[in-house]
Amino acid sequence: MSVSESKSREILVLDDDPVVLAALRETLERERYNVHAFNSAKSALAGLEERAYATIISDQRMPEMTGLEFLDKCKQKQPNASRILITG
Repeated sequence: MSVSESKSREILVLDDDPVVLAALRETLERERYNVHAFNSAKSALAGLEERAYATIISDQRMPEMTGLEFLDKCKQKQPNASRILITG
């Protein structure tokens, strides 16, 4: 796997529901993605400072901020990452 392929497999997942977070992580890892799972927006924003992500997935309804607010902050920090908003 090349360096660019490796970078394209980095995914940040944010969800405050541990069951949903585990299911997303398991599903994506099964497809050989490198998943970095966070259960709070604060910790996920700190994670954005540590590595570049190809894709960022966020739940909409969370206690600290909405998923849309979180993804807006992600766009400022990592404008080239794809952003996906989920809701249940």
